Amino acid sequence: MVMTNAKRRPASLQRVAGLLAILLMVTSGALAADRLRPTESGQADAGRRAAAALLPKLNAEVATGAWVEGTGVLMTPTVALAPDGRLEVHGLVCRGDRVPDQRFIAACRRGEVHGATRTLLVDAAALDPSSLRIHQVDNGSVEALFACRGGAACITLPAQGKSFMRSSLICNDATSCNRVVIDLASLADFAAQPATVADAGTGALEATLKRMVSHMRRGYVLRRGTAATLMLNPTLGLHHGDGLEVQRVECRSELASIDDLHFISDCTGGGLEGVTVDKGTVSIDVMAIDPASPRVVTADGSEGAKGNWVAFGCRSGASCVSGNDPSESHRDGIVACNDGPDCRHLVDDLGALIQLVTARAKPAP
Repeated sequence: MVMTNAKRRPASLQRVAGLLAILLMVTSGALAADRLRPTESGQADAGRRAAAALLPKLNAEVATGAWVEGTGVLMTPTVALAPDGRLEVHGLVCRGDRVPDQRFIAACRRGEVHGATRTLLVDAAALDPSSLRIHQVDNGSVEALFACRGGAACITLPAQGKSFMRSSLICNDATSCNRVVIDLASLADFAAQPATVADAGTGALEATLKRMVSHMRRGYVLRRGTAATLMLNPTLGLHHGDGLEVQRVECRSELASIDDLHFISDCTGGGLEGVTVDKGTVSIDVMAIDPASPRVVTADGSEGAKGNWVAFGCRSGASCVSGNDPSESHRDGIVACNDGPDCRHLVDDLGALIQLVTARAKPAP
């Protein structure tokens, strides 16, 4: 956001300090007061449903975040979808007489310390995706920065009738902030869609696929028995609008005790002596997936398998998974993901993908 401040400090700290001041109803400059236009009422239902499905994941990444500066602490623990389609960012700030510690932050969160709450409205359709980045300071506080497109104000503080060009979400940690940046980019894509379902579906699908790739690019499933087998799925995409294609790499080593890291490295590198590599494409009929079936599986290696993956089944009587040979079909499947939290996000993304593909397949009224 644009602030005028007599003290010279880095722009990012000026912005955080300004937000703290605003939440405490202390203004430090003249700000534009133009009202934002509401998000178009004709926004595609599919895109809005996808955005609503994304918010619980986003909230999980900011729920415990705290930005400490001076004697104040700022939190943005909840983001909701306003009736007009804008994002409601609920902020909380508390200030004491010393640098906040964990006990003070927890007391602020519970309402045991006097604080101020304010709601910012963010027009996600006007966000500049290229502005999204992570900012972390020495005390461990970390935030996901975002700004409006074209220098126009797209963030408002309705209680004071003020508007801004930049702000941030306070994240739980740096890993969470990586996911927040991805989620904000997706929300911007959803909100910027055209009014028709057919046109809107393309942007929503691309945003969902982008998130899915980010949650699975480091995923693997390692099984050990008389031999060691490893499954990676580095990329995926849509085929003919309703089929999900997962590019899968499967490796095998006759040495069952091969070190995990070496096995993964050799498999990723195309195979070395003793490691065979088989690349293929797994096709998934998205509309034939049972939407209630996706679940997270975590294995620690104690029973022969290791890794994190999402398992899913097909609708009753259907086969929804096939390999390179079309005659090879299955009624269930798995997709590896980076870790447990990313698997939970992947379950949500798969649900959103099913909704979007189904909505596109319906004939226009």
